[in-house]
Amino acid sequence: MKNYLKYLTVLTFFLSYTANAKLLDKIIAVVDSNLVTLSYLERIESGLTARKNLAPQIFEEDKYSREQLIKKIVRTYLIKSKLSEMNYTVSDDQVEQQIKSTEDRLGLSRQKLLSFLSSNNITFDEYFELIRESIEYSIFYQRIVTALVSITEQEIKNTFFRANAKNKTFSFKYGLIDYIFNPKIFSEAQALSAIDVLKKNDGKLDQRYSDVEALELGDITEEGITKELKESLKNSDEGSYTRPIHMNGAIHVFFVKQKDLVESEVYLKAKNNIREMLFNKQAADIINAWHTREENRHYVKYF
Repeated sequence: MKNYLKYLTVLTFFLSYTANAKLLDKIIAVVDSNLVTLSYLERIESGLTARKNLAPQIFEEDKYSREQLIKKIVRTYLIKSKLSEMNYTVSDDQVEQQIKSTEDRLGLSRQKLLSFLSSNNITFDEYFELIRESIEYSIFYQRIVTALVSITEQEIKNTFFRANAKNKTFSFKYGLIDYIFNPKIFSEAQALSAIDVLKKNDGKLDQRYSDVEALELGDITEEGITKELKESLKNSDEGSYTRPIHMNGAIHVFFVKQKDLVESEVYLKAKNNIREMLFNKQAADIINAWHTREENRHYVKYF
């Protein structure tokens, strides 16, 4: 109710202020006491290419729909509000210092910078606030987003293996746990059910499977194993279980404890790129979830 009354107060003021204007600027969104107008959106659209170059961390996509841009604008207000709660304020001096640093790095005079901005339909005041928003976004990303991202070695490996599952030139070695089911006691369906038990009990079976033998196998290469087992292991992630396989007169379920490329150099070269890709994807998911939560904490309305 408090936020709603705040919105009504701001809206009433805005309507009163523009009552004598020839054309009333359309309000397309409200964030607490902040109004987002159609003319502001159109200014961003008209200089979007330059804005993507000036603030790539904010405008990271090649193309944006109007709805996506409105969300971006709303997000800048939500970030500003969050930083304020954390006692972070980006001052004019900080912004000016950042602009001066950019000018020095690119060898630009202030006049050349103003000419560039003018040619891209951006005023200096708009540029100034864009740089402020960039600094705020960087603080938000480092303080809030990065702390929540967690990429494991297993995720990196599994992503690499899935991307190269059809590459016949790759050879793997494995660390396995072989669960052996006597077909005179257990059916394949029971072996499948046992996999669910193993997943729930952190690799342990209950009393119903007391006759199941478990053997730990290390440094198993693809040489000398059956074609079915080779394909099953190749298509299994590290930390997963294979489907039941009939082999040597028994039913086997393998837990893939470790999976590595024999040609590890190939993986090592791709590792950092995969980590960065997974990091960016997880960070984007975290930001979207954060945005949704923050909208629920604030008065946000779209028109």
